[in-house]
Amino acid sequence: MSVRDKLRELRDDPGHELYDRFGVLSNPFPASHQTAGNPRFPSAADDDAADRVVAFFRDDTSQVIVIEGRQGFGKTNFLNHFELDVRDALREEDGYYVVRYLADPEDTFDGTTRRLVEELGLAHLDDLSRQLKEDQGPIDEARSHDMRSALRSIARSDDQETKQLMMEWLLGL
Repeated sequence: MSVRDKLRELRDDPGHELYDRFGVLSNPFPASHQTAGNPRFPSAADDDAADRVVAFFRDDTSQVIVIEGRQGFGKTNFLNHFELDVRDALREEDGYYVVRYLADPEDTFDGTTRRLVEELGLAHLDDLSRQLKEDQGPIDEARSHDMRSALRSIARSDDQETKQLMMEWLLGL
């Protein structure tokens, strides 16, 4: 295809007018419900959130970040940005799982826990099982006898049915 043909194709592209007039290929200010990949302006909140994420990994202590604001203010975009950033930073690491935040919390803590367990899925139990086969020390850290028993079961078994049963138990089925 010649340069002339390629340039004609470009002129026929609906985004061409936007590019000619504004230097962009699509709307740089999408609606608030289109959160993936939106441009965002860094703020002091970014530094605070980043410090808390680093403290979580450095100090092995829980961190809390509360985000509040009106609808369309950018809360979801802010969380998407940090989720992608942390996921990218941990891509090479073993033993970490980035839990997707819950935009609409459940009415009860049980509902939130159930959604988190569903998000983790059977693949996480497979990884946990492999790690517990190598080192069963963390099992003793579990608070309840039932949880310690369930963890020992998946550590001893290569059977997917055992892991499926544990998943159902965790989900309260």
